[in-house]
Amino acid sequence: MPMTGERLRSWLEGFSGRTNDPSGGGPAGEARPKRRKSAVPWLVLALGVCGILLLGAGDCRQTASSASASSGTDSLARDLERLVSAISGDPEPVVALTYSQGEEYRYEFDERQTASGSEREVALYEDASGRSRGLVRTSYSPQVAGVAVVCRDGSDASVRLRVTEAVAAALRLSSDRIYVTAKGAG
Repeated sequence: MPMTGERLRSWLEGFSGRTNDPSGGGPAGEARPKRRKSAVPWLVLALGVCGILLLGAGDCRQTASSASASSGTDSLARDLERLVSAISGDPEPVVALTYSQGEEYRYEFDERQTASGSEREVALYEDASGRSRGLVRTSYSPQVAGVAVVCRDGSDASVRLRVTEAVAAALRLSSDRIYVTAKGAG
């Protein structure tokens, strides 16, 4: 390892114009004027590290955004289960959500002027595994189309009404898109 450190030090000194000559490098007895240390090598190194970190952060944001969409729908169902549990008193209600569409993505485009007009292509980036992917500009979460709730007192009209109104308010759905029933009801 010491050899590697010495090589790096000599490269940096060569790059900045400094030498390891302790005598000052001039004729006998003559001291060489002190040179100002160059910050260029360190600046190049720091910019390189920052660039690598920024590229890695871009991949993390992309992964997080696609992962958050699927976990967002799971989280919504859990939130509704807690809401129904608080209203009905059932410790384990079941909530099923249906969606009108899946997750939708809008992509960034590169535009080029050609002799015949302009061309648009999806802007691409290379992910951590080396695959080319489209650069997502915006993603839209799926829209809830309907809700089915199964809880302990779902056959009681007052519980059914309160659960329906709470779910309708929470999701901004009309009550005809919400179905509430009791466990084991046939």
